[in-house]
Amino acid sequence: MIRMDRADSGWRIQVEQAAETDRLAAALAPLCGPGTVIALDGDLGAGKTRFSQAFASELGIQETVNSPTFTIIKEYEESRLPFYHMDVYRISEAEAAELGLEDYFYGEGVTLVEWAERIASELPAERLHLRISRGEQEEAREIAVEAIGERYAALGERWMRSLQAASADCQTGQGNGKAPSRILALDTSTALLSTAILVDGEVVAERHSAAERNHSIRLVPAIEELLAEAGMTAADLDGIAVGSGPGSYTGVRIAVTVAKTLAWSLQLPLVSVSTLAALALGGKQNYARGQGAPVWVAPILDARRENVYTGLYALWDGAANMQNMSGDRNRQLQQWLDELIGAAIAGELDGTVVERPAEILVVGETGRFTAQLQAAEERARQGGISFGWQESQIDAAYIGAIGLVREWDAEEVHDVVPNYTQLAEAEAKLLAKRT
Repeated sequence: MIRMDRADSGWRIQVEQAAETDRLAAALAPLCGPGTVIALDGDLGAGKTRFSQAFASELGIQETVNSPTFTIIKEYEESRLPFYHMDVYRISEAEAAELGLEDYFYGEGVTLVEWAERIASELPAERLHLRISRGEQEEAREIAVEAIGERYAALGERWMRSLQAASADCQTGQGNGKAPSRILALDTSTALLSTAILVDGEVVAERHSAAERNHSIRLVPAIEELLAEAGMTAADLDGIAVGSGPGSYTGVRIAVTVAKTLAWSLQLPLVSVSTLAALALGGKQNYARGQGAPVWVAPILDARRENVYTGLYALWDGAANMQNMSGDRNRQLQQWLDELIGAAIAGELDGTVVERPAEILVVGETGRFTAQLQAAEERARQGGISFGWQESQIDAAYIGAIGLVREWDAEEVHDVVPNYTQLAEAEAKLLAKRT
């Protein structure tokens, strides 16, 4: 069993079997991009090399990986990213300074350094530092994870979420309850009414229909039909995940109200999920997979007058491996596209250094914005950035998928409220008259 707890500078992971150490490494490898540095320390026999081998295998390295104790550095180029494996046990910091290690640390590959603390002064200021120690049982290990720098804090968060999603028994030490096994997911934030039931993370029933302005009379019957299709009753549910917007003012309110009513009456936990996050995840899953670097996904919903409801998510693979890089906002589309492309080229967003994406992908209600998207594609191409877009709709299954990795006891039912981002035009006018 893998157990995870928050620590002052990162996380503490405990495993009972060597195979679980392998799983830790295998979960980390796909999340790493060019220039990632992992420092690895621990006593002789603690499992540093085993961790390195599992990590390398997940990168796609076919040959046997052993610690380069005498050669210091071993380079592997045949994997999806170059892998630089270092064992610095036999050298001093002065000797390390002469090896030109910065060429590896800041290169196009991933660097893993065993016995890293022996050359502490030569390590990059920002890195992911793992310290492995033995447990009471023969194969038990404790791994202290220190994420140094914003980039590695984000990497650490993605790693922990990935492990959490892969193991129903893990705990993060933050008091979040175990994810329910039978989830009802709802979204009515657009003209599409979308519902789904997930059992142990798999969709067992789903319904999608163009409801236009009829969400209020169609949602409850749709839920009843969905439960019947799944061979369940409302009493069989363990939790509810609801899309909380932004989107249609009336639509968002209906799903949230129904979800809160059901959760309260059935005494079920309820989580709210950004509609834009679900749109981003669904669009990415139905598009192409990123290789090493993340795909930046910008979901858009038409907010009228050349504006869109939008956000920005970095996605690797799956709900557990997505990072919200920008809050949900109402933006002028052209301005937003220019900002995204500039940030991708510079590797800096809102004054923060970020990992450059493999691609920018715009998903959602893209149909009426073709001209702007084509112009953005050309600007991105000139800057060496891949750019694409895809028309897509909200799918409640992705509301449920994100809900699965959320903190299920973090929200009180009555605290769940719609996220309108801005008031509906009619309501704004009404308030203006009152003031």
